[in-house]
Amino acid sequence: MHPIFAQGRNLLAAGGLWLALSAIASHLLYLLQEIEPHVAAALYSPLLFLFFFFGLSNYYICLELPIRRTPFLRLIATQLIANATTVLLWLVCGSVYVWFLNRIYPDHWEKLYRSSIMSLSSIGALLYCFWILAHYLFLMARQHEAIEREALEKKLLINETELQAIKATIHPHFLYNSLNTVANLALTEPGKIHNLCLQISEFLRYSVSYSRKASATVADELVHIQNYLGIERERFGTRLHTVFDVDEQAREEPMPPLLLFPLIENSIKHGIDSLLEGGTITVRIRCGAEHLDIQIENPFDELGKKQGGSSIGLESVAKRIQAQYGKEGRVSYTRQDGMFRVMLSLPRQRALQNP
Repeated sequence: MHPIFAQGRNLLAAGGLWLALSAIASHLLYLLQEIEPHVAAALYSPLLFLFFFFGLSNYYICLELPIRRTPFLRLIATQLIANATTVLLWLVCGSVYVWFLNRIYPDHWEKLYRSSIMSLSSIGALLYCFWILAHYLFLMARQHEAIEREALEKKLLINETELQAIKATIHPHFLYNSLNTVANLALTEPGKIHNLCLQISEFLRYSVSYSRKASATVADELVHIQNYLGIERERFGTRLHTVFDVDEQAREEPMPPLLLFPLIENSIKHGIDSLLEGGTITVRIRCGAEHLDIQIENPFDELGKKQGGSSIGLESVAKRIQAQYGKEGRVSYTRQDGMFRVMLSLPRQRALQNP
């Protein structure tokens, strides 16, 4: 449906503007043909009003031929053909109207109409050009509005995912496990409590301070998850092993903060914790020519209730990457032979500015 008919006020505004243009065109024809005003009004005003509806069809041509994506010659040729065809059909309808007018009120209507064909053709072509301009301006305004709306939705999505990231980093379950570990160490190995408290403090400090930032380095993120793994290692003991295989040049690459933690947390919660013998979490980070590639893998119990990863955690990470990088960032995962792997691909040297 043409957008003019979407709202009553649009139709009223367009109709009012067209009446003004029709009045100007009728007056111009009156001056050119040197006929009485009431004759010009009876002959030309209905025809010009009819052209209002003929011009509406141009909207769909403009919709199919975006001005910025259509070759210039094709655009001009198509619009010229449409202009000529529309004016010709309009003049044919005008002939039918004059025939009826002559039957109702016999006069020299046909002679007047034939003598004004050239003037009507020129005015019709100009009015059609008006429709072309109006439609393209409308489509450009609507596209601009869509871009602004998409940017706002993207900003809201970033804010939402950042909030979810903050909530995830200070999950009450993590605090409960940490305090329980400290309490157990106080009874068995009090000498370890000091280092463990420092790791917990550093973990929480990073979680709070970097939640307000737009970017961190890979090295910052690695220290953060190593603090978390150090805390969890006191709980799992020899059941938890880790391997870090990181390119040296990758350590200074920028990336969204608090991105690796939910993946490592999933590896423990849905992988290591599901196995009596535990397992090894492997983190690999490589610098490609254009992308920073991150892979995290862990074993999981294929027969148990817990699977290799949490869809909530992965969805949160995927939403953040989509909001930050768009189609340039990718997230994928596989479950095969008792191993769960998450792969992230982030564009290198992304300009992430702190707000």
